[in-house]
Amino acid sequence: MPAEGAPLESTMTMKAAEFYQKECAVVMKTSVAHLVMNAFHLAVALGEEVGDGVAVSNELALQIFWFSISWAFGGMLESKDRVKFDDFVRQQYDGLPPASEGLVFDFSLNCKTGRWEHWSMFLEKWKYPGDDRLDFSTLFIPTTDSARLHFLANCNFIQKRPTLLIGVSGTAKTVTMEKLLLKIKSGSETSNFRKLNFSSMTTPQNFYNALDDMTEKRMGSTFGPKNCEMLTVSLTTSTCRRSMNGAIRLQMRLCGR
Repeated sequence: MPAEGAPLESTMTMKAAEFYQKECAVVMKTSVAHLVMNAFHLAVALGEEVGDGVAVSNELALQIFWFSISWAFGGMLESKDRVKFDDFVRQQYDGLPPASEGLVFDFSLNCKTGRWEHWSMFLEKWKYPGDDRLDFSTLFIPTTDSARLHFLANCNFIQKRPTLLIGVSGTAKTVTMEKLLLKIKSGSETSNFRKLNFSSMTTPQNFYNALDDMTEKRMGSTFGPKNCEMLTVSLTTSTCRRSMNGAIRLQMRLCGR
């Protein structure tokens, strides 16, 4: 790693940003400052796993750094560009599992043991419901993609930060987030979540009215969510390509993008 006081251009973060901008096709463009902030908050979430008062070795610090940088930048890339970014990371850091076992994106970091663990280790056992009236459209079978999405989204959730999911239709973005929020809700008596569907007909007034309906006056000019201490709102875009830009722009602004 660069020495303290070294020029900004020599830092690994700037090298990663330069490679990302010049060599990769980005799915959705955003500022480098925003990506670095995402990496910072992901590193903070991993630090929570380590625990207070626990010394962090140089090796673990490097592991946390590269895991956070990889997802902050790589989360905006398609599969073929993630391969490129994985090659870049391996050129800078030799502490990853062998390339034959997968990309850096295929592994989670266990901060207590300092080991890289494949996302398949976190899959929950799925049982067939065995109902004669089974609705196949409602089945949710855990995959490695949903396991890592749950982990990454939860890192934002525990820090009360928004999460924006992008991808083509039918990739289980909505149902995966709903499963995560239901799991969080079942484990807490003070939190709840609501779902709002955006479409070409959604107006700012519609959105304001929906949020207003979820809140109640506490005292004075203070308002809070009804019947709970913390409310998470899940926004889903369901609209045609021709008229989707307005809804997506509003969602991006709500997520701080």
